[in-house]
Amino acid sequence: MKRHFASVLLLLLLTEPVVARDIGTAAAVQPTVIGEGERIIRVDAAVRANERIVTGAEGRAQLLFADGSAFSIGPGSDVVLDTFVYDPDRSTGKIALSVTKGVFRFVGGKLSKEQPVAISAGTATMGIRGGIAFLTVQPDQSVSAAFLYGEELTLRRNGVTRSTSKRGTAIDAEPGHAPRTARPLSAIEIDDLLCQFDRGPKKTDQLAEIPIDRSKLPAR
Repeated sequence: MKRHFASVLLLLLLTEPVVARDIGTAAAVQPTVIGEGERIIRVDAAVRANERIVTGAEGRAQLLFADGSAFSIGPGSDVVLDTFVYDPDRSTGKIALSVTKGVFRFVGGKLSKEQPVAISAGTATMGIRGGIAFLTVQPDQSVSAAFLYGEELTLRRNGVTRSTSKRGTAIDAEPGHAPRTARPLSAIEIDDLLCQFDRGPKKTDQLAEIPIDRSKLPAR
């Protein structure tokens, strides 16, 4: 009898639907952003662990996490929100994201000050500690990681890791090749990255982004 009861209980546990855990909130959306199961993600909607989010040619979104981190998704982008775990009492946890294509901006919160936040792009992985970083992934899997300011940015591919702690620099990696040494970003490149998220047809449609302290950007 006990064995039968245990078997029934195990069967119920195995067949119980798994409910995805909410890990953040969509603070801004323009104009249409698609989440898991083709659901439309709207402002103030929760986003879930392991959820895939896709933006169209004009789509943009800003996601906020409990530690104060902000992850912005640019036009024509594809990302999976792998992991967000946070203990506010100890300020410990983990953020991990996987991107397929597009342009992304990460503004570090409490977790990135303690350990790097990992953003995977195929065979490449960007790590960011503090500050602000952009990641651009082309359809051919060319990757460019731009470091505006903070503690450190790394890019790893083919077993080679390059790093930079100098604001206003970028690390590039071509498909199938190790990352190159960090290079300076031009003023045009910085403006282009910022405009990927700040641009909009009307003021009311623009993303309510976390303000960028331009005094911390490289001199023009």
